[in-house]
Amino acid sequence: MYIKKVLSIGFIALIVLSMTAVAIPITSAVPAQAIWVDPLDSGAKNLGDSFTVALKVNITDPDGGGGETGMFGFEYKFGWDDTVLSLTSYAVHGDNAPPGDLLPGWLSSLVAKDDTSVSGRHWYGVSALTGVAFTGVYSLAEYTFQVISQPSLPNPDYVGVLNIYDDKLVADFDAGLIAHTTGDGSYTVPSVIPPLPTVKLTPAPLIVGVYGVTFNVSIEITGLFPAWDLCGWEAKIGYDTTVLDALDSYEGPFLPGFAGANGTYYVNLINDTAGVIHTGGLFLGNHTQPAGSGVVAYLEFNATKIFEVPTEGAPPFDFPIDLYDVKLSNSTTGPIGTLAVLDTTYRAPYKTLGWALDCYTDHFRKKCWTPFVGLGPNATADAFEPQDMVILYSYLSYNEWPQQNWLVSFEIYGPVNPYFNFTLFRTAVTNASGVATINFTIPWPCENAEEIIFGKWTCIQYAQVKDPWAGEGEDYSARPFDILKWDVGWIVELLRVEVAPDPVAPCQTLNITAYFKNIMQINKTVVFAISIYDDLLDPIGSAVGSHVVLPGDYCNPYCDSYTLYIHIPKWAHIGPRSQVFVNAYTALPTAGGCIYCPEVSVTFTITKP
Repeated sequence: MYIKKVLSIGFIALIVLSMTAVAIPITSAVPAQAIWVDPLDSGAKNLGDSFTVALKVNITDPDGGGGETGMFGFEYKFGWDDTVLSLTSYAVHGDNAPPGDLLPGWLSSLVAKDDTSVSGRHWYGVSALTGVAFTGVYSLAEYTFQVISQPSLPNPDYVGVLNIYDDKLVADFDAGLIAHTTGDGSYTVPSVIPPLPTVKLTPAPLIVGVYGVTFNVSIEITGLFPAWDLCGWEAKIGYDTTVLDALDSYEGPFLPGFAGANGTYYVNLINDTAGVIHTGGLFLGNHTQPAGSGVVAYLEFNATKIFEVPTEGAPPFDFPIDLYDVKLSNSTTGPIGTLAVLDTTYRAPYKTLGWALDCYTDHFRKKCWTPFVGLGPNATADAFEPQDMVILYSYLSYNEWPQQNWLVSFEIYGPVNPYFNFTLFRTAVTNASGVATINFTIPWPCENAEEIIFGKWTCIQYAQVKDPWAGEGEDYSARPFDILKWDVGWIVELLRVEVAPDPVAPCQTLNITAYFKNIMQINKTVVFAISIYDDLLDPIGSAVGSHVVLPGDYCNPYCDSYTLYIHIPKWAHIGPRSQVFVNAYTALPTAGGCIYCPEVSVTFTITKP
């Protein structure tokens, strides 16, 4: 027992030192003193196939003269190409038969290494602790693989190797090594005709239309192998002209990405009367064989029909967009089949008739006119500023026909704040055009005005109407409603001003940058006016600049900055209390302009030169 334990320690040392035994590859019949893959050649395997190999050992003449006692331990590394094979399971020596993890004659053993942490490799080493040395022929391990990739023509067959390396067979009590031969295994994954490509329409399986809005449909080719040598393609696309107009088609980026110096040629034929687009493309001259997936064409449609519910049926209103007569050809004008042709479906928009209520504002604001008044359900209108006149309208209709002399309630809520929550309740009667209206001005309290007024405002409108077609047991009245939201704040608000350099010396230039935001959904022209005082409050400079500010969105104002430059005169007084004041106008007051918001200022230092 003691002697065998010493042997195991010596074997572990062999693994750590990575000593190499003399190994001669096996090329034919397996001789004595050998470790090899059985079978040596596993034959042809296709994608998805599984196969099992064994690692076998033959210890029948350890020293060539019969004087050695056999094998007390072994170590090997077993490798394979993990891009082609996936190891699905393995069982080390004796696992499949009692007494388990032992070679015949071994009573106990020590596993020094059982490592599959490196992809495509198993490193295994074990030594006997008790029992007699092993002799004979035995399976050390079994490995089951699955083929996970396969070459396609014109690529050659793949010949893979199941490689045994860094292998050691331990012979005697001094951990001596048995000289042996090694036999790697092999397998073949034959090159096959590649799968046919797929041509399809996207988005799929459904495109949801918006009335009067254009959209694109793509023709895509996927799963294209170089072996097909695609040179050109052609297709027809059918659509329903009662709901769609075909406006245009143009080439996608796929073919041009493989084109030579002469480029590609694209065909675009649209028959909007018949509802057919006939399109195609081909290479002109030399090109690289296309492979992979990509868009070969874009088709532009316009949604021209909106259905009325219930007079024209019930949704959904689905119409096929058909892809047909698809042809792919190679460089010798031979046809290429397609694995699949996938269509898509267009879902037309609809509107529900019956009672409808729409709340919106007037187009005019105190300083401008805006097209964003909140038409449509649950919409947002453009921003207002303090003391602005708010005119609210409510359009009531039944089956898109205006309804007069109906009562409409208006509930207006200002932003929630800890000081005063502005709330307004009103009622108005619809006129002959089906429109009810109220108005009020945005207040401006003497205390905490910005906290009370600035923020999100909401108007909720209800109309009490009749519904004689309600089902039994239901309320025969209906309550169409709408919600309108808008922002209140300084339309263009100066946030802060920064200067550089600070300190600045007389006869230098001061860079003055104003930071601001625009909460309206339209462009605003802003005139920035800057004045500077020195330490003794002497005005020492001014500048005026005009800037077009881009629009923001509800809850997302547009933020930017604007810089002007002012020369500090030689006679400016030195000191740390110099000041910059910035104002923002629609135009200068002498030109009839109005101020946008309160001015902002910053203190800086004028220092000695």
